[in-house]
Amino acid sequence: MPTKHKFAFATFDGAAAQAFLVERADRRLTPLAGFPMAGEKKPEFSDQPGRAFSSADQRRSAAEPRSDHEKLIEREFVQKVAARLEELRSQKAFEKLIVAAGPRALGYWRDVAPAALSGVVAKELASDYATMDQNALMPHVEKALEG
Repeated sequence: MPTKHKFAFATFDGAAAQAFLVERADRRLTPLAGFPMAGEKKPEFSDQPGRAFSSADQRRSAAEPRSDHEKLIEREFVQKVAARLEELRSQKAFEKLIVAAGPRALGYWRDVAPAALSGVVAKELASDYATMDQNALMPHVEKALEG
């Protein structure tokens, strides 16, 4: 992969995001403006799903909620991350982007990332490095740039 482009590396999950400008010659990551980002914490549910009687007989069964609040929170956060990265891309903060996220967050990314931002993605990694510090993250970034 050519290194003449200005690369950024973004990693996120459903509640935390980091994005850096990659300075490969200096082996340094510089945080992009507006990062790190923190999202809403996952809700804690103390009770079990509701129970309902079947209309056909007297047996009870669990009533599943129509939506998963945790997944909605994660999707909204990934959408905010994508919007921030698109703003930076449009300001020419970077030319190419490497995205690393857990499988579910990566799926949300593919759904919500604007086409212009998706067009500059050089690589997607199904790995969540959102909580790693910069020093621990650098070998993963270098490996992604090489492969």
